[in-house]
Amino acid sequence: MNKTVQLKSTLLLLVVLCFFNSVFAQTSFPQSLAFEKMSNYFVLHSIPSGKTQLLKITSQKEFDAYFGMATTMGEAGKPTSIDFKSNFVLAIVYSYTNQLVELVPIKINQTAKKKAQFQFKYKTKGTQTSISRPITMIQLSNQYKKIKYELQQVK
Repeated sequence: MNKTVQLKSTLLLLVVLCFFNSVFAQTSFPQSLAFEKMSNYFVLHSIPSGKTQLLKITSQKEFDAYFGMATTMGEAGKPTSIDFKSNFVLAIVYSYTNQLVELVPIKINQTAKKKAQFQFKYKTKGTQTSISRPITMIQLSNQYKKIKYELQQVK
């Protein structure tokens, strides 16, 4: 009977240790965050020109103050929809240029509990006769809203 009590005590201790290990386990970094690329929007003149900006947008009202819809024909021409109850937007906005530029989001690496790097590529495809303002936008889950994001351009 004494061996049965010891066995049960040992098993109980193992279960408790496994539980605490899973509850208090630390997340290893870097960790890649899932996002969705947004399309068919343009920058309004409400964002001052100058250096490259990273905007974190958490409400529809704030979003509408910075961006307009650039709808084109066909199903693929509709702007990406966003529900600010469950998501927020990160937008990279460049200065005005006559270069034909594509900003490509690559990935977001969470490097610490409250820090992450938004990696993107800057691709030039020649010049154009008009001036435009290159942007790229992504949406992420609100579970990542409290993280501080910084830009990292990759080659």
